[in-house]
Amino acid sequence: MINSALVSGQNRKRCYWTNIPHVTQPDDKGILLQDVLENGASWQDKSYCITASYQGAVLYNTLKRKQRSMVAVPIRIGQIGKGGQGQRIYSVHGKSVTMTANGGGMGAKTGLYKIDLPDGDYIIRKLTTIEAERLQTLPDNYTAGISDSQRYKCIGNGWTVDVIAHILGELRNG
Repeated sequence: MINSALVSGQNRKRCYWTNIPHVTQPDDKGILLQDVLENGASWQDKSYCITASYQGAVLYNTLKRKQRSMVAVPIRIGQIGKGGQGQRIYSVHGKSVTMTANGGGMGAKTGLYKIDLPDGDYIIRKLTTIEAERLQTLPDNYTAGISDSQRYKCIGNGWTVDVIAHILGELRNG
């Protein structure tokens, strides 16, 4: 099992079967959702990982990148109305939820996210198709040319490119 959260801003655990020898887990790139947003310049150069909760982890580990850290997870901060994932609101300071090909609600296929604005206000919105592509480590506008609904569906049904590249990269090493 490889979690795309290691190479992208999306929490997406998937099982991969291969006969390619020596495939390991990819290195954690420390990418959070806020790093792929179209309209948001992050207030920091790069976000810090969430400190793992195990014996020996202390506050200063959180402040030092790549020190006793683990893959961040989606941070749920609220919900609009009643319903499933399409109604839940998440922070951009964690990972995105797993994108899906199906789903309803206001945040259908991507979830809803609280985006802080420069004036101190905020908006709650679903991810754009370009942000969804970035979470799957696709080039911007890779799925352009079809409706947004079909773009989200294709992206939600796809693999994370950097995970597949990592697995196939072992062919040249083996």
